[in-house]
Amino acid sequence: MEMRKLKLALSAGALALSLALAGCGGGGSPAAMMEPEPSPQETCENAGGRYNADMSCTSAADLLKERQTAQRKAISDAISTATSAVAAVMDDSPVDVVTKADNAISAARKAIEDAGDVPENERASDTRTVDTLAGGLALAKTSRTKAMNDAADENRMVMNAMASKLYAGLGSGSTALDNATVAITAAGMVTGDADADNTADVTFKMTDAMVMGYGAWKGTEYEAKADGATDHAVVYSNQAPPGQVAFAEKYPSLTSLTPGLIRGGMFATGATGKDHTDSDGETVVVSGTYDGAPGAYHCAQTGGTACRSEQDGDEGFILTGTWTFKVAEGAMVDEAPSPNFVSFGWWSRDTGDTVDVVTFAQGQGTQETAIASVTAVTGTATYKGGAAGKYAIGDGSDAGAFTAEATLTAKFSTTTAEGSVEGMLTNFMSDGDAKGWTVELMATDIASGGVTGSKTVWSMGDDKAEATGSWNGSFRGAAADENDPPMTVLGEFMSEYGNVGRMTGAFGATKTE
Repeated sequence: MEMRKLKLALSAGALALSLALAGCGGGGSPAAMMEPEPSPQETCENAGGRYNADMSCTSAADLLKERQTAQRKAISDAISTATSAVAAVMDDSPVDVVTKADNAISAARKAIEDAGDVPENERASDTRTVDTLAGGLALAKTSRTKAMNDAADENRMVMNAMASKLYAGLGSGSTALDNATVAITAAGMVTGDADADNTADVTFKMTDAMVMGYGAWKGTEYEAKADGATDHAVVYSNQAPPGQVAFAEKYPSLTSLTPGLIRGGMFATGATGKDHTDSDGETVVVSGTYDGAPGAYHCAQTGGTACRSEQDGDEGFILTGTWTFKVAEGAMVDEAPSPNFVSFGWWSRDTGDTVDVVTFAQGQGTQETAIASVTAVTGTATYKGGAAGKYAIGDGSDAGAFTAEATLTAKFSTTTAEGSVEGMLTNFMSDGDAKGWTVELMATDIASGGVTGSKTVWSMGDDKAEATGSWNGSFRGAAADENDPPMTVLGEFMSEYGNVGRMTGAFGATKTE
């Protein structure tokens, strides 16, 4: 019996071994039959973590904290930006400031919406904060809208008052400045005499306002305030800008020195003068400029002659002694502005109760007298330039200063009746706004020196008013012959659009090649 039990036991063991070997493909060790252990990276990532380059593992819990921190910061930054943007919205803020605040509110709401890992109660609190900001922005918008409407109403009232005064001032009944004269010097100084009594009672100062230019015609705005009145003038001129010439050309013989042109860093400072000496006892040399040209001042000390400098009221220096100026080789100096030019423009005087306007078109130097021999010219010439003046709409809705482009065509003839000139003013602008107007300078005969007595036609868009007003002009430039039409035409005009609008202005144009 014991032998039988042993055999059975051995048989059972053999069967188990056979089954194990069969499952492993017929052979192998017990260790080979076990599943391999996962790597540290697999263990980390299978648990929802992040395996790092330093072979450390950031757990899923720590990753959640990282995301929450980043999302909370995004919300905080967005709310901070929105807070600043809303605070910047004032009653006078431009529209882009309001748009920036609107966008900042939207960005803050988006940041909260995207913060899915932040607890709901925190996001709800942040949403309430953004709602409060949105409410503040709504109040700021309402206040701004009211302020802008109030300002628009005030501007309309100011415009109505100004338009009413100007409309009356542009009418034929206004005589306050009828005899006014305006003088423009070669140096650009502008004076005005309202009574034409040869007393320049207004000296204008140049302002910083920009005035549109037209090719060779450069505009400058001037202003003067005195005795409760405000005077404005806009002057267009074709005066050539100062160039540069060689020092010797401007000063071929510099026998005396003009104090206002002397500059030197070693000359006297303060109220007292300064004596200049040199170690050799013969010649003092002081570096400096004369009329802007570099060089050196030399003073001979022989015979006991003193070499002295004192400050001059013109910011230059008074030099006593035997001083001469030796200019650096090749030095250049500015030329004086040309004294020969023509100008046009307008002058208005606002006393508070009335506004009066005068226009002018005149020449300086050799251009002062209009060309009298125009009727000796033949052929056709086109002139282009600009115009400027004042306008008012009778219902008080609009008024101010304007600029426009001017184009005139002259058909010259030795027979006065056959020679004619006409023009068109286009591209009217006022305070940066295009007006959509044109003014026709109707054709008229060319008389000796210019044109007179023709009417104008003011159009607003496609609507054309009846011919009204008048315009006049004159030709300026080099003496004309039949092969040389004059270089410049300038003049003044007045036009009305029925009983709706009035304008007055002046123009200047240069012959095109």
